[in-house]
Amino acid sequence: MPTMRALTKSFPFIAAFSSFQDTLVSADNMLRKHQEEHVPVRAAAPVKVKVLDEALCSGCKEFVQKSLAPAYELLGATVIELQVIPFGNARYVASEDDPNETVLECQHGEAECDANSFEQCVSLHLYPYPQRYLPFIHCLYDELPMAYSDELIDRSIYASCAKKSALDWNAIAACHDDPTRATALQQIAYALTSKDHQYVPWVEIEGAHAEMESDDSFLEAVCAAYIKKGGSHPACAQFSTPRTANEPTEKLSICHAEGEESQL
Repeated sequence: MPTMRALTKSFPFIAAFSSFQDTLVSADNMLRKHQEEHVPVRAAAPVKVKVLDEALCSGCKEFVQKSLAPAYELLGATVIELQVIPFGNARYVASEDDPNETVLECQHGEAECDANSFEQCVSLHLYPYPQRYLPFIHCLYDELPMAYSDELIDRSIYASCAKKSALDWNAIAACHDDPTRATALQQIAYALTSKDHQYVPWVEIEGAHAEMESDDSFLEAVCAAYIKKGGSHPACAQFSTPRTANEPTEKLSICHAEGEESQL
């Protein structure tokens, strides 16, 4: 198993992107089936959504489980063109042993780098379609400790979530344990992570950052974007009336890029 602090000298992710795109093409049939189950009243081009998250951030857990997964279940791939990037606030820094080399540091320690790697294998390589990887990520947020740790988390948790999500655990483990593949996927995730993000979960809708102030914010923002494109969906009807100024909302937690955790 490759250590997530392995030194890297370059970022050879171009070839890996080609493989990633080939895998996306092979998912067309599965996407069509999922789309047929989420037919909107009036169709429009799907809303492009990018979510930056990291495996051990409690704010990401809250967002995925209370906002993202429920909204995707309601709207499906017909309305949301979703991309989840498991990298978050990780960064490449100069190695203490050799300033000319770089190492990957994750906000919540080695355990998070390792967990991100498992998620990258699933969402960016083996199963790059939300209806497959979202259940896996959702399950991990149920099982993983949301805290800093440099001690790697027992692999049985990842294996169990793979089984519950009907994913091939052997393929996931093989991807994670392949140093070349794991490093390439880290670099793809790094390349896809918006460099101006300030915290996670960081949500971009149609290329623009959207602040998530409450559990309903994501669904409301996606619905607004979809309606703007000329589409309509029964799940969006609840947002036809503007929210009143004094209507209470529960603030979502976030993990700042600087390291603090707070609420929006």
